[in-house]
Formats: sequence, C-alpha cells, structure tokens
Amino acid sequence: MYQEIARRMETETGIQITASHCENRWRHLERMYKKYIDDNRQTGRGRRDFEYASIMEEILGNKRNINPICVLSTDAVVAISTNENIDSQKLQVH
Repeated sequence: MYQEIARRMETETGIQITASHCENRWRHLERMYKKYIDDNRQTGRGRRDFEYASIMEEILGNKRNINPICVLSTDAVVAISTNENIDSQKLQVH
C-alpha cells in the first residue's frame, strides 16, 4: 500500500518519495492524533488543536485503541460515551 502511495505522490509532485517515508509519516500522524485525543480528554489542560483532526476522525474514529468504549482507573471503570461509572462486578472481560 505504501509503495502505491509513494508512486502516486512522486507522479503528482515530482519529488522522490519512498514507501518507508510514507509509512513513517502515517505513523507519526497517527501518534499525533492519539496525543491530541488524549490531551483533550484530560481535565485541567487547555484544548489543543490538530490540523488534520477531522480527516483522522473519519479514518480512525471507530478504532477502539483511539476511542475506547470504557477505561479503567484505580477506583472505577468509566464508560467514555456516557461518562458513567460501571459496576465492576458486572463487567465481563473478553
């Protein structure tokens, strides 16, 4: 896939781009998007902007490692979508 992306980008821009460069750039964008999401979920921090947030949301919005259903803390399980505590006795881990 990255080879095809590199070939098309080289054709359109005239700049030599490698598949490795494309893959590294994608991984960097993915890390930056995850950091943007994490930082904006934390309290006490100012909101951050990410230039490609809407595009990345379209691509990665349904991935559970980006937008988990719930998260664990030391004292509770919290459902992200409702921000409610979940009874840990009823929670089944699959």
